[in-house]
Amino acid sequence: LPPSPWDRRQAEDLCLDCQDLADQALEHDHDDLGEALLAYSAYLSSFVEGLMVPNGEQLAQLRTLAEALSEAAERLQHRAEVADLVPEPAVLAPAGTVIWAVGLPGSVLDGLRRALERLGQPLGVVEQASQLAAAIQAGQVLAVAVHRPALTDWQALLAGVERKSTPALLCVGEDSRMAYRLQALRAGAEGYYTAAGGQQALARRMVDLREDHTLPYQVLIVDDDATITMFCETVLRHNGMQARVVNQPLRVFEALDDFEPDVILVDLYMPDVNGLELLALLRSDPRTLFAPVILLSGDDDVERRFDALHLGGDDFLTKPIRPRFLVAAVTSRARRARWIKREMRGESGKR
Repeated sequence: LPPSPWDRRQAEDLCLDCQDLADQALEHDHDDLGEALLAYSAYLSSFVEGLMVPNGEQLAQLRTLAEALSEAAERLQHRAEVADLVPEPAVLAPAGTVIWAVGLPGSVLDGLRRALERLGQPLGVVEQASQLAAAIQAGQVLAVAVHRPALTDWQALLAGVERKSTPALLCVGEDSRMAYRLQALRAGAEGYYTAAGGQQALARRMVDLREDHTLPYQVLIVDDDATITMFCETVLRHNGMQARVVNQPLRVFEALDDFEPDVILVDLYMPDVNGLELLALLRSDPRTLFAPVILLSGDDDVERRFDALHLGGDDFLTKPIRPRFLVAAVTSRARRARWIKREMRGESGKR
């Protein structure tokens, strides 16, 4: 917790300690704890560097971030305790396998395997989600097709496994009923396919998702606040993304000369050009016409949110930004942006 009464020197020491601990946690792949430490230190540093004394509301936010940090530490301790349990038998699969099937019926599995072979991609197969625990921890599962009845087991596995990234999930259901589609959506599935056919489309989608993991998402961060850009860059980098920082908003188009972002983060309040003006300029440039733009702001101004959406903004994150919210927002937008690009290239090739 921050010092009470407020002491800037003690707060600065606490901030530095949190940053050091965050580096150690992330280095050892304890991402949940590392991101919680980063979130706390980033918000605390805004008062240390700005020579400000936090008010009651800001102190409450610091306490909320401290509680989230405590919860992350408890989750890490719990995972360490369950790690002593007897592991599942090792799973044998072709070298380089990063695409897996969990509990798929034989007919679907055969069709999917043939479709992937035509695309030059091996398929790993397991009956139970728990058999993939070690492979997920080692980062060897990038995309997975899970039979709908096994979704609950898949969610339980992810809840108890320390991992650097979450595999992309596709669900294969018995039919196309809405209840099954909703179950898949709520489990985090990127797509839903029926057992009756569709293996070719499923295979193509899995390969696309694998390529998304192989080619890191590129994120352009535009904010005059170096503390915020450092925080965002660190969180995104530790989640396998590449980030380019622009602290001088008027130079954003220079950065686009040699950097093609999948997603752009833009602060709403900046000198010389504000976030809404910059958003309008980005939407007028062919290079960024369709690039997702996420606005960052320290307030909850509803009118500003409306203006951002009206000008073509895609999302709005309020500071202090929770690392998992940042990663989720960027990942979902980047994944969809790449999918749209592929579809547009495919349609263009048909003409």
